[in-house]
Amino acid sequence: MNGPSLNSVRKYIAAIKKNPRKYLTSEHLSKDLGVFPDVINKTLSYFDPLVNMDFTYDIRKLLGSMEQYAEELALENKKVAKPRLIVTKKDVSGYESVLDFMSKKLVFTSGLFDRNATLSDADLRVLKKLITLEQAERKLKKACK
Repeated sequence: MNGPSLNSVRKYIAAIKKNPRKYLTSEHLSKDLGVFPDVINKTLSYFDPLVNMDFTYDIRKLLGSMEQYAEELALENKKVAKPRLIVTKKDVSGYESVLDFMSKKLVFTSGLFDRNATLSDADLRVLKKLITLEQAERKLKKACK
């Protein structure tokens, strides 16, 4: 069974913590949030089914399980950032031009073109950097004329 969304649970947690009442029902919470008590009861019934049946149920009792659920859902949804591949001048300095790069990466020592050669992501980034550098040089030469 799918549970409530992370945003709605966080919204309810914040409203419960913000409310100064010792005894908090779904009707009190609905006045603070502007949401119908039935909607709140339906969402919170994931944590305790008695919320739907008893309208005098103290919602503060659910705060611990709601926080635990929010932490688990946040960890589950957390995206892992991939490390960026950055091309430095040191990487590019090994090649004089795009043709030099192509000859070193895609040509056998005997001079034959390797049709099965594939370039890695790092190689493609170096090639892209070499192309942009060559385009900049051509613009400079064109502007000087």
